[in-house]
Amino acid sequence: MMGKALLGLQHSVDAPLPPAQLDELIALCRVQQGETFCADTAETLWSSGRLQQAREALQLSCAQRADAPACRPAKDLGVLASAPGTALAPVTASALPCGSFEAERSVLSQLRFLQDGVVEAGGREQPLRASLRDGRILIHRELGSDFVLQLLQNGNLAGIDGGNRFAYYERKPAAGNDRCTP
Repeated sequence: MMGKALLGLQHSVDAPLPPAQLDELIALCRVQQGETFCADTAETLWSSGRLQQAREALQLSCAQRADAPACRPAKDLGVLASAPGTALAPVTASALPCGSFEAERSVLSQLRFLQDGVVEAGGREQPLRASLRDGRILIHRELGSDFVLQLLQNGNLAGIDGGNRFAYYERKPAAGNDRCTP
């Protein structure tokens, strides 16, 4: 396990900053509006569960240069603009989700959680496995770090690991064959 951690093959999520420091980061981004600073601020805010503020920081980064790397996720996260802030609040996952989720921006744009932690991911032949750790949902890969998802108050999911950051997964209506038991 230690070898995996040293090689970066185990999931990693940035340690959250205290709320006062997160408030200071977004305030500085609003004043400075530096492309790189605001993009880095967005990553920190997203990983800390402040999705709407992260989107705002991405927009401020994008405003500096139309082809900035932050512009694509800022556009893809437009769906967050109409969501009440409380709906996007992180909650502790006590069970794996069941059913289908889709994201505009993600390396895994379609996820279907099935029985016993099996996850079908769009475009992949082999199913993946999911588990819970520290109230978050981990999707395990054979190579590379795990995908880490945060359950939100509205039942949707946010990708918070480095490789899937800014992915907002919306729950899709049940297809009738999504049956799961924890």
